Amino acid sequence: MISTNNIEFRRDFLSSLLSKFTRILGLGLALVFVTHIIFFSEEYSVSTAQIIQGLSGFTLLYLSLRGITKKVFDSLLKEKEILLKVFILPFIAITSIVIYKINLNNLDGYIRRMGEGSLVEWLSFLFFLLSSFLIFRASSNDLNKQERIILKTGSLILFIFSMEEISWGQMIFNWGSPEVINKFNIQNETNLHNIMFIHDKSWIILFCLFSLCLILSLIGFQLRKKQRIKLGSTSDIIFPLGCCSSYFAIASIIYLGVVLLKAGIFIPFLHTREQEMGELFFAIGVFIHSSYIFTNCEITQKVLKND
Repeated sequence: MISTNNIEFRRDFLSSLLSKFTRILGLGLALVFVTHIIFFSEEYSVSTAQIIQGLSGFTLLYLSLRGITKKVFDSLLKEKEILLKVFILPFIAITSIVIYKINLNNLDGYIRRMGEGSLVEWLSFLFFLLSSFLIFRASSNDLNKQERIILKTGSLILFIFSMEEISWGQMIFNWGSPEVINKFNIQNETNLHNIMFIHDKSWIILFCLFSLCLILSLIGFQLRKKQRIKLGSTSDIIFPLGCCSSYFAIASIIYLGVVLLKAGIFIPFLHTREQEMGELFFAIGVFIHSSYIFTNCEITQKVLKND
């Protein structure tokens, strides 16, 4: 059995991590807004969406600096009905996005905010990176060798996912890809998903991945409901929580539309650039399960104290 102290320690660590993540996000949104005001206000007017993003950034920064976000995360992690709320949240989010999109007169700005290099893609990068970190931490737990190998492998895969989102740093430092990479990369970027051999198949591959995770999540929900999954077992790791299914479902639906659009089949009210939104929902679902693994799998007090 896992001691209550260990669980509380990990919950506190996770809430602190989420609070710092909120602080970085708020700082980023605030800086982008201030930059637009100072340097680009004469070139084009600041949109309502940018104002909302800026105000959201200042609000998140203020709440995190005051320690309010940590208290909120502490409360949420201890709440008994948290899994139900986590399951419902993406439906509220996607409904809000749809309503916002319906009321737009010009979709160009919306598409830019959803496309590559946008905040949406950066959030996917951060959620995958945080998931990789949590899974790696969990791989040091008092688990069997098989579970530790699975966790370390999963951590590596999630790290690759995160770095692919920013083209292994090219989006940050804006370097030019070496000629040897440009010969094989469709978009002349330093990444794997745009290599000519898999570029045209990447949408189908991701749709299959999202759908597989959805199925595994639904199976995990049934197995946990019947108490047929042992904490810290291989099944506990590879079958995501049931509450993750809503995130994987929305990601799968969006990517199904993208696959059909790429095949030349018109899908009303959907743009291929919104694939980034599907990837974000998937990344959040992965992060939720990674947080569960980190919080609940057996871990030694020694490992935690040494950190």
